[in-house]
Amino acid sequence: MNPESEDYEIEEMWEAGCASLVPQKSKLRYKKAYSSFRKWLEEKNSTVNEKTMVAYFVLRSEKLKSPASLWADYLMLKTMINLKESINISDFVTLVSFLKKKNIWTCA
Repeated sequence: MNPESEDYEIEEMWEAGCASLVPQKSKLRYKKAYSSFRKWLEEKNSTVNEKTMVAYFVLRSEKLKSPASLWADYLMLKTMINLKESINISDFVTLVSFLKKKNIWTCA
């Protein structure tokens, strides 16, 4: 078997696996949440790190009064950032503490 075709096959399986992590019914919402976050990051000329994540969720908590909506944003971004940038935001201790303080944290 050709090594290039093996790489292609692995890449296809990777894409299929990643696609299955985003619920089909909510795919558009996940992409929109991630796109909005990336746009905000670009406006701030920043990158994904704990400080920017906390700042973003402070702003989101002012707009989204419902803890459930803030939690949904966090879960969508957690998935998309992990898929797109290989960063696990659940490791950001300050962000997790902020979310707990907002009384929206249920589990990691």
